[in-house]
Amino acid sequence: MAYIDLFFYLFAFFGILIFAYLSRQKQNSFQSATNSKSYPFKDVIKNRHRLLQWTCEIFESSRPSTTINFHGPFGGGLIFTTNPSNIQHIFKTRIDIYQKGKAYTKSMTNVLGDGIFVSNGENWKTQKHLLNHYLNQNAHHKFVESITRKKLFDNMVPILSAFAANETIFDFQKIIRRLMYDLAFQIALDFDLKYLSPALPETVVADAFERALEISFSRYLSIPVIWKAKRFLNKGTERELKLAINQVRWFIEKIIMEKKEKNSSSADFCSKNQDLGEKFLVDEILNFLLASQGTISSALTWFFWLLSQNSDVETQIINEIEENIKEIEEKHEESRGSTSTSANNSMYKKMVYTHASLCESMRLYPPVPSGGMDAMQDDVLPDGTIVKKGMSIMYNAYAMGRSQELWGSDYMKFRPERWLERDVSTGEWCFVPRPSFVYPVFQAGLRVCLGRVSAFLQMKMVVCHVLRRFKVVPVVKGVEPVQISFPTLRMKEGFPVWIIERC
Repeated sequence: MAYIDLFFYLFAFFGILIFAYLSRQKQNSFQSATNSKSYPFKDVIKNRHRLLQWTCEIFESSRPSTTINFHGPFGGGLIFTTNPSNIQHIFKTRIDIYQKGKAYTKSMTNVLGDGIFVSNGENWKTQKHLLNHYLNQNAHHKFVESITRKKLFDNMVPILSAFAANETIFDFQKIIRRLMYDLAFQIALDFDLKYLSPALPETVVADAFERALEISFSRYLSIPVIWKAKRFLNKGTERELKLAINQVRWFIEKIIMEKKEKNSSSADFCSKNQDLGEKFLVDEILNFLLASQGTISSALTWFFWLLSQNSDVETQIINEIEENIKEIEEKHEESRGSTSTSANNSMYKKMVYTHASLCESMRLYPPVPSGGMDAMQDDVLPDGTIVKKGMSIMYNAYAMGRSQELWGSDYMKFRPERWLERDVSTGEWCFVPRPSFVYPVFQAGLRVCLGRVSAFLQMKMVVCHVLRRFKVVPVVKGVEPVQISFPTLRMKEGFPVWIIERC
């Protein structure tokens, strides 16, 4: 075993030397190939503990430039941009020459297989068509509303009531995480993990999936030769990744086999697509888990924290809930036993102030802080930045949400009204969306999130039925939680709170 360890470290050491030499050759060509402000990658390492905040500072100090470059110590280049025109160029105008790059796909393929988040070309178009057809049917929205309501009333509300009665301090972030894992598995497989139950059992599958994601994302940000050597030797984090993702895949495969034996006719994704093959289904379900539970739990956690800091916004949302709740309840009673596929969430659509508040929260704390594509050929971005084949171009949604140019001088204020306008004839609020290239929280252009309608429905339902009954009070007041940005934006120490039940 000692010889294997020695071989691994020597292999990694010489690999680093080789890449460092090659990087020096590429660095000059990179610097001469771009007219944007450039920084050495060592600055990223130096500020890795506060990367999002530091990136915002870089953009602020680089004004009026909205594009910055990092020339890495191991070759190639990374471009970060907050320019909406650049994002539109990458995700719409010239999407034909921008794809998910090899570094990303190779890093994530163990977890996501051949799913939509790591696919390109015709494979991506086929999956997009399939998922778009499923996710945007009225029957799907009705199914999502039904299971979300049941989980909230049968589990979430009773658990929070018990916490309130016992004055229990608990991690709200973990409770939301349990809720969203239960819902994600029900939407994908019509299977209840029962993680959100009074006993609060161990979240085995969720922990394995998130650990696999963390290791995979760390691959993308590390030196390829090191993680590939670990994988070859089946050591360290690579061995841990293999065990974790095999555990999750085996769990999903077992559920799929049981569903096929029963010939399930449920409205979940798996039941609707049983003829597509087991591997395809498993890959798509894993991609769905990445896209749904992590992002929604992140968005809701930061939303409730922001409400705790802005009582005026909380009051207006509660007033809106009370104005609509009777109609919501009546609609629910009318729909019991109905086979109609007409949208049953129209009342939640009326909650425009709540919708605006969720958008405003995600502006400041986007669940996925950045994303991007790789150039398949040389190009020039609309702001004049020269892009060489193989470069990665990333949008920075976190920095964009804190841009004075995009959001005005009060960009750091949590103000839902910036998303609203008064209807001249009725005096009621009307929601005014922003282009995805300005607000890439759900990605942008042709790669925009297909499930965003369902996501808003679930978030509004949680806000409506939790906030109406409970006040969420942080244990630590007036201090912004420390952020972790991978794979989604989370609170490092969780969100410890206690609950007050409203009269």
